[in-house]
Amino acid sequence: MKKVFLVLLACVIAVGIQAQNKNNSNGDKGSANQSDPNRIYEFAEDMPEFIGGLKAYEKWLKKHGNHLDESGRCVVQFVVERDGSISNAKIYKSGSPTINAEALRLVNAMPKWKPGKVDGKPARIRYTLPFVYISR
Repeated sequence: MKKVFLVLLACVIAVGIQAQNKNNSNGDKGSANQSDPNRIYEFAEDMPEFIGGLKAYEKWLKKHGNHLDESGRCVVQFVVERDGSISNAKIYKSGSPTINAEALRLVNAMPKWKPGKVDGKPARIRYTLPFVYISR
């Protein structure tokens, strides 16, 4: 039950708190058609999504998440690549070392996402995802 509550809380917060800038990482409003295929966008018309939506994300977290004996929160940033794979995961706002490690483990273990699109084409998008753990 504790794990279920933790997963549901994390999902609700992830949907409600995701903070994205409306500029790409170069600070200008460019197009996905520009010559740099390695550009990482902070915002897209179609943001990346966990395949299957929130219910599938919750189910995946329940299956793969570990119970922690502490409460806390951290925020992880990562890039959803054009093929939906996850790369460059890092702690954006730190919690305890245990919470940070578990959040990074989960992000790096995630299956491919539905990629984001800029100008109708798949693009590399930076995504911010909070993780909240509540010990009971």
